[in-house]
Amino acid sequence: MNTGSQSLFIEILPWLIPSVIIGFYILVKHRGSEFAKFAGLLSLKPIIATPLFFQIVKWYQDHTTGCDLNPLYLITLVPGLGITLLLVFYFREVVWDSRNKAMPVLLILDIVRWGNSVLLFSSCLELGDITPVLQAYLGLGMPTIFALVAFGLNRIHQLNQANTHFDSIS
Repeated sequence: MNTGSQSLFIEILPWLIPSVIIGFYILVKHRGSEFAKFAGLLSLKPIIATPLFFQIVKWYQDHTTGCDLNPLYLITLVPGLGITLLLVFYFREVVWDSRNKAMPVLLILDIVRWGNSVLLFSSCLELGDITPVLQAYLGLGMPTIFALVAFGLNRIHQLNQANTHFDSIS
């Protein structure tokens, strides 16, 4: 990682700490649940995706000029979308389980998370434009928001599993 993207990642790292703590908690506390593994790993994804994203943005900026948005910018989707697709493929039985009503919420929030980053860096920033500032704060907060929602959905999922198990016994 070059110096500019390293320093930016170091500045963003404190914003990622809550999602890391929550992600590891989900993984450790509910390690027998495939849904918990999926939710926990998606909560931890920014630790890997963020530095990769910054490297791709830096490479893109070094190889393009001005504010011309060209199709090459779509490579900034690779870290967020790529890791999500790998996880969806690996956990496909859980993802496509029609009984799991929480899965679409996790996937939509994940799309918002990496989609916001791509949109933020794809725009030419104008002095005084508030939209990029709001997007930046949303981007900084999204990993924690996602992890908190994943934690809540995982808890609901665990309670539903316990109730289903209890109902099948009685």
